Amino acid sequence: MALRYQAATAERDRAVEGDLALGKVDEDLDRRGDAPIDLPPLPDLGSGHRTLHRFVPCAVVTTAFAVLTLAVRCSPRPFAADLWLHEWLRTHRTSGLTSLALAVTSTGNSTVLIPAAFTAAFVAARGAVRPRLLLSTSVAVVLVLGVGIRLDVSDLVARARPPQSDWAGYAHGYAFPSGHSTAAAMTAGLLVWVAATRLTGRTRGIVVGLIVFWGVTVGLTRAYLGVHWPTDVLGAWLLAVAWLSIARASAHALAARHPTQLVRALTGAAERSGP
Repeated sequence: MALRYQAATAERDRAVEGDLALGKVDEDLDRRGDAPIDLPPLPDLGSGHRTLHRFVPCAVVTTAFAVLTLAVRCSPRPFAADLWLHEWLRTHRTSGLTSLALAVTSTGNSTVLIPAAFTAAFVAARGAVRPRLLLSTSVAVVLVLGVGIRLDVSDLVARARPPQSDWAGYAHGYAFPSGHSTAAAMTAGLLVWVAATRLTGRTRGIVVGLIVFWGVTVGLTRAYLGVHWPTDVLGAWLLAVAWLSIARASAHALAARHPTQLVRALTGAAERSGP
């Protein structure tokens, strides 16, 4: 009995000491208020989801371009749709439209577009010289790499052009994908990106509309002049959209990981985050 009494007394004393300790902790919290607790930061799952979401269009358009490229590479002759559209365009030419097409198609030369895109991006950008220079240089680099990819694909596919007797203009090299159409579409996409992040209101809409109209028209002139099959132009557009989608998604992913002023200049984040 004495031993059990001593054990019960000791257990009761420990419980009282625990209650007193809890009461002291509560008093300390009451005196200090709700002090902030440092917890490790949670991972930004939304940022990763947004990055993945931006790469989905890249995969879709790249797959479409790869399928068309494989079909052209494996086909021993032009597609029936190519032959029909080529003949229809050839028989509906007029001297006035041909002169206009020759003037428009001359603006799709990559040796002209690369420095022109660099200059346009530098002028359109705002702020310090260094971010503007980085933006314009990045535009030129993306365009140069895109033109290089086009040349590699062209050599790989080695598609013959339409008969030279059907031409209404000068051309050289392989047909698929169209070089002028690729350069013009990539340049138009890059300039639309710059305009969309730097301009506002009606001015942005008008400028973007004119740029898109020009880029598409250059491609149409290549088929109209008979120097390319229509699917050469389609392949050029798909390649341009795929490459620009990859470049845009990569730029946003880089800005999310390294949000410096120079990197943010590539995505226009600095302008959009301002007042």
